[in-house]
Amino acid sequence: MSILHIVFLSLAVSHLFLIGLFTLTHHRNTVLGMLVASLMFSVICYLLADAIGLWPASEQPLILVWTKIVLFRIGNASTLLLWLVAYFLFVDHNHQQRVPIIVWLLAASALVARVYASMSANLAAVAEGFLADIAWFYSQAVMLGFIFGALQFAVKGYKSDLVLERRKERVAFTFSIGTLLLLICANMTVLVAVRMFGINVLDEQPLPTVVYSIYTYFLIVILVIWKFRVPEELLSFDRAPQTGIISGGQELGKSESALIEKIKNAMEVEKLYLQPQLTVADLALHISSQEYRVRRAINKYMRFRNFSDFLNHYRIEETSRLLITTDAPISNVGIDAGYVSLSSFYKAFKDKYSITPREYRVMHRNSPAE
Repeated sequence: MSILHIVFLSLAVSHLFLIGLFTLTHHRNTVLGMLVASLMFSVICYLLADAIGLWPASEQPLILVWTKIVLFRIGNASTLLLWLVAYFLFVDHNHQQRVPIIVWLLAASALVARVYASMSANLAAVAEGFLADIAWFYSQAVMLGFIFGALQFAVKGYKSDLVLERRKERVAFTFSIGTLLLLICANMTVLVAVRMFGINVLDEQPLPTVVYSIYTYFLIVILVIWKFRVPEELLSFDRAPQTGIISGGQELGKSESALIEKIKNAMEVEKLYLQPQLTVADLALHISSQEYRVRRAINKYMRFRNFSDFLNHYRIEETSRLLITTDAPISNVGIDAGYVSLSSFYKAFKDKYSITPREYRVMHRNSPAE
């Protein structure tokens, strides 16, 4: 192992360890905090195992081989941990949801398959051959699936997310940790694939593993600088906006108060929520305001985490009124209120009232209509 690799491996491991320790110390009472700390330590294990793997196999004592295997298996868990971090960070209302059982089944089966393939390659404890190759590729496919699933969580809700800081975190998350794990998985997949099909053109992974440590180190430095940057508002000493008081005692600038009134008027009087494909950009254009200001107002002052929740607030009120005061078929009620599908209408309605639209109508009318 080169001096360059040793230096950057040490820097990367030490930085990951400090971040993991900080997160564990300050956020140990939260699920997300524990997951982030576990992810940091898992990546450390993979980097260390990969470094051990650079030593000639014939020179490795048995204890070192077992250490490498254990570290690699802990490191493989980083893809599952990445998926869980994305799930709890980017999926709203997950406190009401459980992690799907299929996720745990895939993770457990991938671990068993990887252990089998690893023992075949390192200890010859089981017979090498086609079955070991299939086991390895299956576990690799599951890990890649977790990575792409995490990236999907980060990208999927970007446009509707009203939490400005979380929108930035989606971008950082997508192009940082996800890229590192994709590099690791793809690099090893190429090497094993060419060997499996008898193409002896590679003696080692196509991308030198020192790249992992270099990438990780500079990634952490950049993320730390970004995270602890000086907020713009602290530098703008000459700005002293006039303020006004809105209901609830919350102090706002006059421009913010006026913006909120425009938003409320657009939704409550003009009923823009009836438009099935309404977006934040559409709303901002309608009230002649910048999109980022509309996002901030809805999130910070009106207390909605994403635009879907904001729209559902008005649409569910409209469907509730229609269910009680009209005899319109339930299927028409949802569509008339702006929902693009019955499934989204039923889900939003049940999340609000914990009963179906039919049950709601029965409860509030003597003779339910369908």
